[in-house]
Amino acid sequence: MDRELVLAMAVLGLGSITPASAAPISATLKKADTREFPGLPIGTFVALPQVVLSATRDDNIYAQRTDETEDTIFTLSPSLLLQSDWERHELSVDLGADLDRYQDADSEDVEDFWLGLDGTRELTEQTQVFGGVRHTRDHEDRYVPGAAWPELQREPTRYEHDEAYPGGASEIGRLRPTTATTTTTLAPSPAVASTMLIASTT
Repeated sequence: MDRELVLAMAVLGLGSITPASAAPISATLKKADTREFPGLPIGTFVALPQVVLSATRDDNIYAQRTDETEDTIFTLSPSLLLQSDWERHELSVDLGADLDRYQDADSEDVEDFWLGLDGTRELTEQTQVFGGVRHTRDHEDRYVPGAAWPELQREPTRYEHDEAYPGGASEIGRLRPTTATTTTTLAPSPAVASTMLIASTT
């Protein structure tokens, strides 16, 4: 299977032309954004919209040893990042989608999307609490290794993913311990929780 990106165009929002992906939440106090677009001020927030259109040519969409099927996949990826512009505390919302359309094999068309919320509140100059939630709808292509043979499936496998984390950080002298608990649910499986403790020096 050989995929080749034949077209990628950022319609709005300068910078990266790679379609956004629904990456899992990380317990960071501030989310970085690599786009050069300065954003649109909306009250005390800054909006960073982006629309990416791409076309990919795949010479074997089902990853078969024989009877390969070629197709062109068009992907429209709109996204919006809304960040607070406050002196204290932080709040950000990000949402977006990846809409895949196959030129011939329309049974493989999928719509993925995500919605996330992250925030940080400063209790004191040395102490912060933070948290976030994210809901994602994603899919698994029929040709993914380990999946059932494509001919046994009529369409890609779709699933939903929910994730949430609360945490806190406080400076004690030069030591800055940070703890966060993440709860992940991959429908229809039960939720899984994990706790992380990091200690760093300032």
